[in-house]
Amino acid sequence: MNKGIELAAGVLTILASLIIGGSIVGLVLEFGYPKIIRKDAITILSTLDKKRFTVPYIYYLFGFGGFILVYASVCLGNYELAYGEKVFSQLGEISGIIYGTLLFVGILRYTKLFPQIGKWLREEKINKHEAEVIFNSFNIYAGESIAEHIAFVFLTAMIFFNTLSILVSSCVAAWIGYSGIIIAIGMCIGNLEFLGLNKVFIINRIFSSVGAIWLLVFGVDIICK
Repeated sequence: MNKGIELAAGVLTILASLIIGGSIVGLVLEFGYPKIIRKDAITILSTLDKKRFTVPYIYYLFGFGGFILVYASVCLGNYELAYGEKVFSQLGEISGIIYGTLLFVGILRYTKLFPQIGKWLREEKINKHEAEVIFNSFNIYAGESIAEHIAFVFLTAMIFFNTLSILVSSCVAAWIGYSGIIIAIGMCIGNLEFLGLNKVFIINRIFSSVGAIWLLVFGVDIICK
């Protein structure tokens, strides 16, 4: 095993999980996440404007976690490949790269566009109806569709394929692989919100948050193995 690959995979995975997990905690405490993002447009914009000196920067950090995850996924793919598993490791790598990219791109709407709309609304440069139209036209596509549901599909795939690679290659403890399967199943259920089952929204957020903890454990086991 190349120690450089092992170290990079462990460190970047831990770093990505800590940044993403820490950002989620920050948003829960400061912004009322995740329930706030399913409120009406004016409530979101007004709250975001009041928290304009903190929340956008937490979202910047959240997006940076996605950026780091792209490179962590590449290193994880090579780490698992070094243990002889050549299929699931590559599928997990591809899924992780796509998820990290979509997360980074989608999260940015809360760092620039939405705070700007909130500012215009506060300064009465636009009215509430105009603010709602601008917010919803962007959020439904780039936000709820791409940054959330499509991204979570690839997050589910990333966790699922990495767990299969773990179980086949024994590159880390087997229980990490089995727990990853449970998380992936939970996320699949949560993603049914996209089909109109709004009550599973909270399931989606719970298991995606647990996924960050799973990545942390994965990274720590790589370092300590």
